[in-house]
Amino acid sequence: MRRIILTGLVGCILLISSTSFAGDFKPGSEPDGFRGIAWGTGITTLSGFKLIRREEQVGGIDIYSREGDKLEAWSVPVGVIEYFFRKGKLFRGNILTAGIGEYRNLREVVFAEFGVGELSPQVGPGVTEFIWQGKITSMVLQLEAATASGSLLISSREMEDRMLDGEGDE
Repeated sequence: MRRIILTGLVGCILLISSTSFAGDFKPGSEPDGFRGIAWGTGITTLSGFKLIRREEQVGGIDIYSREGDKLEAWSVPVGVIEYFFRKGKLFRGNILTAGIGEYRNLREVVFAEFGVGELSPQVGPGVTEFIWQGKITSMVLQLEAATASGSLLISSREMEDRMLDGEGDE
């Protein structure tokens, strides 16, 4: 009888622990956009955005900054904040750090806010990368040791998948 109870208890623990994998967002923390803007929001509905560059890959990606944006994320000072639009719709945001200190501070608050991401093995020499995969959003927190710079890339999974499959966003 004791063996059955112990086996059942171990089974319950394994079942509960298997529902939360490294790389999952902490329950209730998965973002559904970037800095208060929902995925898929049209650039024409937003004000104060300035085009900073255009990348021609996958049909063209327009990268914007937002006038008056406070250069901080979760109260941590950062170097650059970028908003990525494809076919006029928000699908990605990027936060760049200037220096190892900013990266470490950003990593600390990101881990506290979203849980610890999955550490990617062998991304490249001198590159450390943590990944989160949610139902609607993916995130990549990366440090490049050679430049002592970091980035947090937050993306709409659906829109990125459609873009990579070559589909439109209509």
